[in-house]
Amino acid sequence: MKSKKSWNLVDQQQFLERVCSLLKKGYTLPEAIRLLSVSMSKSKKGDLKKCLYWMSQGEAIRTCLERIKFSPDVLSYLYFAEKHGDLVFALKESTKMIERKIIQIEKVKQIGRYPLFLLFFMSIILFMIQSFIMPQFEQVYQTMNIEPSLGIQSLFIFFFVMNKSIYIVAFTGGAFLFYYKFLFKRKTAVQQATILLKIPLVKTITRRFISYYFSIQMSSLLTNGFSIYESLHLFKQQSILPLFQDIAKVIIKKLRNGEKLEVVVENSPYFDHELAIVIGYGQANSQLNRELYTYSQLLIEQTEGRFEKWSAFFQPILFIGLGAIVLMVYLSLMMPMYQMMNQV
Repeated sequence: MKSKKSWNLVDQQQFLERVCSLLKKGYTLPEAIRLLSVSMSKSKKGDLKKCLYWMSQGEAIRTCLERIKFSPDVLSYLYFAEKHGDLVFALKESTKMIERKIIQIEKVKQIGRYPLFLLFFMSIILFMIQSFIMPQFEQVYQTMNIEPSLGIQSLFIFFFVMNKSIYIVAFTGGAFLFYYKFLFKRKTAVQQATILLKIPLVKTITRRFISYYFSIQMSSLLTNGFSIYESLHLFKQQSILPLFQDIAKVIIKKLRNGEKLEVVVENSPYFDHELAIVIGYGQANSQLNRELYTYSQLLIEQTEGRFEKWSAFFQPILFIGLGAIVLMVYLSLMMPMYQMMNQV
């Protein structure tokens, strides 16, 4: 029986980090889980109690955490840990991945929270102005037989366009959510990746994530004595991340046809081209595991740096745009009154 989801990303990150710390101090895995469960909430304590029972029946920790709805990222790390035996490494890396994900989600929320609130508030104001205030001004102009100035006419046109734009944006957003929930999520992992790789900005992020995950897992497997073929077969056998399962199948097939690994990776649409260079260099100096791990960490640093640059670029633009709208609202209310006063 699967548990209702009660472990958010923060909970998972903190739990795994503490388990990793206790394992380093010499605790066994059941001892670490039992100790941590003491300070947990009632629902989480119940989940961990179930995990301990399942583990006593011979089930792996990955299967137990899958039942209590842990992230697929965590489960995939633990799958490979079952193969190469380095559980502490898997917990450490999965913790780092979740921590980075939490940080990026919080940054996106911080960047978007205030502008979205202002946009919502301004949308209401624009609707009110276009629906009630502007018609009143137009009626007054007609009654007093006053010709609106070019500036005021421009404001009327601006608010008409903005009012229609609100409906267009709302419709587009609704259509996107419908597509994502009812169409995109029902596609296979390969189909989803193919779609994402056609979107300019998203394409880069997708390739970097795939390259990062492939590099870090291959590195850990090679470090623990697996060959390239054996490592790829482990990717093929897992079902937690279907995309990597399909990628491994393609790579294995091409390697059997005599192609070199770096050539296969270079010609693949899923990987960054730099990964092929890293693989070639690592094989040349017989340090492929080291080069892949170094490259995976470099990818993360570069991705985070780009995210910071995008944040620094887009946030001022959002505030400038909102400030311009506020100014236009103010002018739309004051300019007609000033013109009428001058005409009296």
